[in-house]
Amino acid sequence: RVDSAEAAVAAVRERLSERTVALYVSTPSNPTGRVLPHAWLEALAEFATREDLWLLSDEVYEDYVYRGEHFSIAAAAPERTLTVFSFSKAYGMAGNRTGYLVGPPEAVAAAQKISTHTFYAAPTAGQVAGLRALRDGATWVARARACYREVGDESAQMLGVDPPEGGTFLFLDVHEQLDERGVWGFLADCLADGVALTPGPSCGSEYMGWVRLCYTAAPPDAVRGAVARLAARLRSPGPSASD
Repeated sequence: RVDSAEAAVAAVRERLSERTVALYVSTPSNPTGRVLPHAWLEALAEFATREDLWLLSDEVYEDYVYRGEHFSIAAAAPERTLTVFSFSKAYGMAGNRTGYLVGPPEAVAAAQKISTHTFYAAPTAGQVAGLRALRDGATWVARARACYREVGDESAQMLGVDPPEGGTFLFLDVHEQLDERGVWGFLADCLADGVALTPGPSCGSEYMGWVRLCYTAAPPDAVRGAVARLAARLRSPGPSASD
């Protein structure tokens, strides 16, 4: 586990290759719910500047910080940072497929050329709804943030893990519950219990024994019931205990 700004920079340095042109930063993080400390982000920005790397900052959960404080790495290196924001996450508008990009004018212009030849433009209705959300959505976001924090904390307590610092996810180590079917068998068993989870490998090959829980994917009472069923499964003896 990375536990300092120096360790964060060292971990990134170890993974650089001649093909690396940018660093991806996610805070609050998907899938872990981690909020990266200010000092870490400052150090990563300094590192990116020294190595002449771009920064792609995913801040779609910036409004959902429950512990700590959100700091945008763009404030430390604005000349080399592209920041992504999302109405889908901030205002519960996932079906609208609408977001926006902030960065140096020349970089945004290049991104616009690419977007024009891929999806052309965000749907007009989504853009209109997004503008309305920016003008009048603060009260909704405040209520959602309080609700998400409450359900996230309750879910973490039931599952015996640390409460989320931000975002909408808990990332769970389920290695001890896996049999010869691996994480896919565990997911199938959970689905039979009425609990849908995201496989850890979709977040990276090193997470073969992990799953991601989204505690905002359903109404709070439905989430509580699903988490209770998941907690019961995690408390049951794993395959190694029964051998």
